[in-house]
Amino acid sequence: MVYRDKRPRKGRGIKVSDLNREISTLVGQLKGISKNIAKDSKKILRPAGEIYVREIQKRVPISKKKHYRYKSKRRFATYYPGNLKRSIQDLKLQNTSAVIIGPKVTGGTGGTFSGTRTDGWYAKIIDRGAPAVGRRPKEFNLITKRKSRGAYRRALKKQRYAKQGGIKGANFIRKGVISARPRALVIIQRRLIERIKTLQQ
Repeated sequence: MVYRDKRPRKGRGIKVSDLNREISTLVGQLKGISKNIAKDSKKILRPAGEIYVREIQKRVPISKKKHYRYKSKRRFATYYPGNLKRSIQDLKLQNTSAVIIGPKVTGGTGGTFSGTRTDGWYAKIIDRGAPAVGRRPKEFNLITKRKSRGAYRRALKKQRYAKQGGIKGANFIRKGVISARPRALVIIQRRLIERIKTLQQ
């Protein structure tokens, strides 16, 4: 859950760089005395992870109608409003000491996604945007083989989103992470201190 953002945060009273340094020192102390660093890490990080989940979820666009996904020209899945928002969660991965926050993906299983059943496979598309399928920018014909790929990419960037039927990126992940980070770091700092004190007793 490390996200580096050097912009000043006015009025929050939290200096992120100082918190980062102190947390690094505390982590070093914990590693020196913990007999199960993976277990301790998850206990410390999970409450902070909840902050990230909430802040990212708040920024996920919610459609007013359900959408469908097709495979081989047949309806494969139905997504009800709020599916993507609900899919953002602590993924509870077992093979890491980190807490990973992201969209829960079913791995290719279709059906109906509503309530607690979610599939966030399209999170990247909504977050970062996507060009309209099969459409080239108008400027494409003006770009010759002698010109660089950069010229094509710049032209493509101008034409790729809403005007051509594409999807403009919502950047909900970055926005949520920036909002959550100061509070999450304070929680991590406090829980590190508490755990170190407990282990030292």
